[in-house]
Amino acid sequence: MSLFMSKKRPLTGMERIRRRRTLFAMLLIAWPVFMFVFAQVVNMNMFYMAFHSYSRVDLDPQFVGWDNFEGVFKMFDQAKVVNEWQAVKNSVEVGFVTLCINAPVSLLFAYLIFSKVPGYKPLRALLYLPCVTSAVVLVLIFRNFFDYDGALHMIYQVLGVGDKFPANGWFVQPYAWTAIQIFNIWTGFSQNMMFFLSSMNRVSDDFVEAAKLDGATEPQIFFKIVLPLISPTVVTMLTIALASVFGWGQQSLLFMDSMAASEGAGAIGLTMLNLAKSYNFGPASAYGVMLTLIGAPITLCFRALGRKFSVSEEY
Repeated sequence: MSLFMSKKRPLTGMERIRRRRTLFAMLLIAWPVFMFVFAQVVNMNMFYMAFHSYSRVDLDPQFVGWDNFEGVFKMFDQAKVVNEWQAVKNSVEVGFVTLCINAPVSLLFAYLIFSKVPGYKPLRALLYLPCVTSAVVLVLIFRNFFDYDGALHMIYQVLGVGDKFPANGWFVQPYAWTAIQIFNIWTGFSQNMMFFLSSMNRVSDDFVEAAKLDGATEPQIFFKIVLPLISPTVVTMLTIALASVFGWGQQSLLFMDSMAASEGAGAIGLTMLNLAKSYNFGPASAYGVMLTLIGAPITLCFRALGRKFSVSEEY
C-alpha cells in the first residue's frame, strides 16, 4: 500500500522564503483592506441613518427625510442652547490651543532633545511618560491632583490661599473646562513631540555639522535646515490635529461623563456621542454628516495650504 502513497516533497529553502513572503504580504494587505471596508460601511450607514428615525422599542428604520437635520438645527434654539454653543466654542478653543500652542511648544522641545542639550535624557524620559502610560491611569492621576483633597489643594494651603480653592474641586463650573484643557495640552504635547523628534532623527548629521562649520546659530539651524526638512511631518501632524477637533470629546467624557455639557466642558464630538447614547441614532448621524460637510473642506484646504510651504520630499 505504501507504494501507492505519494510522499510530500520537502520544501526547498527558496520555497520556504517565498511562502513566508507571500504570507507576510497577505497579512500586510489584509489590515488596510479590512479598515477601508469597515470605514466605508460605517460611513455609508451613517448617511443612511441620517435620513431615518429609530426608537428604543422598535429599531426598524423609518424614513423621515430631512427631519433629523432640522432637529439638529433646533437644538441650538431650545433651552439647552447655552450648552450647545458652549460645546462649539470649546471645540474651537481645542483647535486653537492644539495648532497655536501645543504644536509649536512640542516642536521646540523636540529640537532641544534633538540638539542634546544638557539634561536632555531625563527630560526626554519625563516628556515621554504620558505616551507610555494608560489613559485611564493618566485620568485618575490628573483627577486626584485637581480634586478638593488632592495635591493642588495642598499647594494652595501651603501658599496660604487654601480658601481660594473651589469647594468641590476643579471639575465644576467655571473651572472644569480649564482643567480638561490643561490635561489635553499635557497629553497631546508628548505625542506631538515624539513624532517631531522621530522625524528630526532622520535628518542627516552632515547638514547640521556643515551649518555649524559655517557659523550658523541654533535658531538658524532650526528654522533654515531642520524645520524645512521635517515640514511634511509638521503639516501632516497639524492636519490630523485639525481633523480630530471635529470629533474631540473623549477627554470630557473620561473625566465627567454625562455631566460634562452641564458643567461647561462639552464639545461637538461629545454632543454627537450623547445623542447616540440616548438612542437618537438619526439625529446623531445627521450631526455627524454635518460635521463631515463642514470639517472635510476645512481640513483639505489646510492640508493643501500647508503643502505649499513644505518641501516635496522628507529626509
